Amino acid sequence: MPVHFGNRKIKELYLGGRKIKEAWYGGKKVYSLAPPVKPGVYPWHDEQDYHRGDLVHLQGIVYKCIQDHQADRGKSKPGEGWDQYSYWTQVGYAAERDDIRYDPWKNSKYYYSGDIVTVTFNGEERDFKCTQRHSASVSTKPGSSGGYQYWELIPKSGDTGGSTPTQPANPPSTPTNPPTSSVSAWRTGVNYKKGDLATIDVYGDVYRYTALVDHYSSADSKPFYGPVENIYWGNPAKVN
Repeated sequence: MPVHFGNRKIKELYLGGRKIKEAWYGGKKVYSLAPPVKPGVYPWHDEQDYHRGDLVHLQGIVYKCIQDHQADRGKSKPGEGWDQYSYWTQVGYAAERDDIRYDPWKNSKYYYSGDIVTVTFNGEERDFKCTQRHSASVSTKPGSSGGYQYWELIPKSGDTGGSTPTQPANPPSTPTNPPTSSVSAWRTGVNYKKGDLATIDVYGDVYRYTALVDHYSSADSKPFYGPVENIYWGNPAKVN
């Protein structure tokens, strides 16, 4: 029900996942959107109408709507609904928020690609994303020497590069391909160092990118195309 303050009537509602404050001043209706976690990304809410292209965040993950629908917690909720993949696709992570907490990693638990857990690494709690379905064991724990095959460290504000647990032990200490006239094409499964160069075909045009941090490459970090590529690559320059 609307709340009345004298001749001012206010109520809160959600439209397409967007929290809206609806107010009337002297018969004039005014709308204002509540601030999103990052530009254009709003919390997911049950029973809301979503349209293709809408962006929402849930448990720190950003999803993009791929089919118009009315939200149904059991069927279409991102990350949980039994038919979620018909309505949402994961496109990245929400901006860092201190109130986001994930379940701690557990031994012997079965993890699926996309699962996120928290592990104490280098004296602080860090979040890791599962990259390959597996049954957890001590040897595959995020941050361990064998964990890089199954887990990817989720970067956060303040990361400046350096070795991460997503790489095998003893990564190269210098760029694997310092600037030269010949730069290799980007490939998945490569240990890239900060400063490395790689080329990528963008709809027929070739661009050269510079690695911003050390990382073990995956589809998520693919220059231009990956949902979190801007964390790993920058300074694109057309080379043809």
